Amino acid sequence: MPKSRYFYHSFPRDGGTDVSARALAILESVLNRGLLLTPERIEFREELSNGTLSEPWYVMQKRLCFTELEPRELPQHASTFGPFSFEWDIATLIEMGAVPVFYVPLRSTTGANDGVACSMLARLGEIQQLLVRLEGLDTLVRQTPNHKDLLNITRDDVPEVQTRCTVGGAHDLLQMLQTGMQPISALTSSLRALSGYFYPTDHPKYTDLLGYYRQREWKLLANIIHRGVPVTVPVNEQDIEALIRIDGEFFEREVDFPSGRKKRVRECQLYKTFREAPIAHTVRKFICPQNSMTEVQRLFDARNVRLEIVAIEGYAAA
Repeated sequence: MPKSRYFYHSFPRDGGTDVSARALAILESVLNRGLLLTPERIEFREELSNGTLSEPWYVMQKRLCFTELEPRELPQHASTFGPFSFEWDIATLIEMGAVPVFYVPLRSTTGANDGVACSMLARLGEIQQLLVRLEGLDTLVRQTPNHKDLLNITRDDVPEVQTRCTVGGAHDLLQMLQTGMQPISALTSSLRALSGYFYPTDHPKYTDLLGYYRQREWKLLANIIHRGVPVTVPVNEQDIEALIRIDGEFFEREVDFPSGRKKRVRECQLYKTFREAPIAHTVRKFICPQNSMTEVQRLFDARNVRLEIVAIEGYAAA
């Protein structure tokens, strides 16, 4: 008979001295606001034809991570990621949009052939840049009223390229290129989303060989559109203040985003509801230390959440 397996999201990782207080603050935030998707920047370099390494490429992901486990595996997982855990049925989380991570080795050792994945991701990055340029060109053409004018490409309002193509000619070409497919903006968004599912198999500083790969991680990503409606939403000022109170050092740290350098908290998004119900209604079970169960129950009762609470100590004994 197949063993039962579920998805888990455990917290708080690196909880500090008062793990329980921080975990309860995170739980309260989830109950009040929904699941938080935070940005992470992944850096890699590809080996060039002359044997040197390229300038850094960056993949920016706004995501929330889950691990697929048997219940008996949870205590070991929680020893790294935190002793408080949400448990989901696998089918439920898939219906919410979770997708497994595409693990790739992000190495480029001089003289070796281990840089295949880095080169593949670099080409995807260049395709994304190409689509961004086409999107900008499409916007420029639409905003130029006289289609008989020659097309002038500008950057930051400064003329950059004087082309020999008329605006009308560029419009016709762009229309032809998009025939039978989604608009360029939709293609760009989809490629950005795809890049969010890639993750390294390991990290030379933080894990053993294939350390990340063995976590069987799945992700929910920000900026996903379903039937024309965003699945996640940006945080508002009230959300930002609350998140900074939970962990100001983490959320106020500045990060280089494609749109500029910003505090991490301002690029977070929230997955607030699923099928018009609060996210807590999607959860199968909540697991926490025995000595925190009373406080967790209080938080649930205050919000009319009917969710089974189980002590993680019982999982350890299973």
